[in-house]
Amino acid sequence: MRELVETLRNCSVLTVGDTDDFTANGGIVQFKVIDARVRIEIDAEAAGRANLRISSKLLSLADPARH
Repeated sequence: MRELVETLRNCSVLTVGDTDDFTANGGIVQFKVIDARVRIEIDAEAAGRANLRISSKLLSLADPARH
């Protein structure tokens, strides 16, 4: 997975995953289950590198990416 995310790093592709270290490995959106609820973590810097803009409404719902 890490190799694929690295290959897409500077392309305008929204990468989404659910592995524990997805955003830490360069992915943009990571799904997490916390207290039986699905949460999202968004790496806004990774989105910027991919020339993608994430809406402020979506960002407000997300947990900040932790590296």
